[in-house]
Amino acid sequence: MEFTASVEYVRLIMNYAPLSGFDSFRIYQKAGFDPSILEKAGARIPADQFNAIWEALEEINPDKNLGLHLGEKIFIFPGHILFLLMLNAPTIKDAIDKFCRYFNLLANFTSPCFSTEKSLAEMTIHFHSNEFSPTRHANEGILSAYASVLHRISEKKIHFDGVYFTHSQPEDISEHQRIFHAPLFFDQIENKLTFSNEYLALPVLLSNQNILETLEQLAKKLQERIYSCGPWSEKVSKLVMGMLQGEKTAIESISRKLAVSPRNLQNLLKKEGMTYQKLLDHVRKEQAMYFLENETLPISEIAHLLGYSEQSVFSRAFKRWVGFSPGQYRSKFK
Repeated sequence: MEFTASVEYVRLIMNYAPLSGFDSFRIYQKAGFDPSILEKAGARIPADQFNAIWEALEEINPDKNLGLHLGEKIFIFPGHILFLLMLNAPTIKDAIDKFCRYFNLLANFTSPCFSTEKSLAEMTIHFHSNEFSPTRHANEGILSAYASVLHRISEKKIHFDGVYFTHSQPEDISEHQRIFHAPLFFDQIENKLTFSNEYLALPVLLSNQNILETLEQLAKKLQERIYSCGPWSEKVSKLVMGMLQGEKTAIESISRKLAVSPRNLQNLLKKEGMTYQKLLDHVRKEQAMYFLENETLPISEIAHLLGYSEQSVFSRAFKRWVGFSPGQYRSKFK
């Protein structure tokens, strides 16, 4: 799968450069990036190129809280369809669902993951490619942006119960406290925001059902245009990649999204020398290896993210793929 970012995402990030007194061209030059591509509507750039831009931004900008400040201001520019979808959703929960479902219009190398457990809701950052290196500023920027979006759609009614970072605590956390107004936890296994489930039922005050339906139809067409081209095996792989976190990955679910019957989909894959199960195993294997090599998530959580009901089933499958148990494989990278 090709991991990419939209030029709109680049522009959202780079809008912060002039706000902080820096010339965007200097950053593009250092990253070896031709900014003329940003003028092409619908264009996308590889994740490693986006990473180069981010690294150049971090290197040139001396702001010790670059990510926090960028995330705080990134959604001052609300014209993107993703943000409009949220503003027109009927409730906070619906808005978050739209944010997660259509986030890949901005980028597919990272995504928000939303879940609820007992009385708390969580928004967690997930990375799907090692072509982007999540630094402290990147993680803080994403969580700051999530917080900014949630405050905007809730009219600042949402208050966070906790903010969790995988990196160590900086010397000065006064800006973290100002932006999040919540308990801060560092050296954690994942980057996430937590807040009460009670906020999920709050209405989004500017919502409009007719506008939402129109926007969602457009968003689906844009996703199809970006992710549904190429061989059938590629289409299936991309859909499976996007569905691993929580949705069922049965062939019936995939075939419905592709508007073909399960039998026809199997036949189309067979013509390409592939089966659905082989594709599913391949995507799961690549994701599992990435999480085990680059994340500190517990193996039980990795099994859940990849759609396994039990850790033991995941462990057997992983050993069949690579010859090692997940624990043995992870120990090679410590």
